[in-house]
Amino acid sequence: MKVRRGRIVECTEAELTAYWLRHGWDDIYSFPEYIRRCVEQGTIIMDAEKENEGE
Repeated sequence: MKVRRGRIVECTEAELTAYWLRHGWDDIYSFPEYIRRCVEQGTIIMDAEKENEGE
């Protein structure tokens, strides 16, 4: 997960799920709604499998 100026700019869906649960966003938004809002704000959601291929 990459964060700049307090905003998530790049992460995997698994990281975003953990963040969503840990910070209580699940009480406010469904996960699909949370993802949609993050993408609208510029968050890039990467595929974990593709990220691991580069290592």
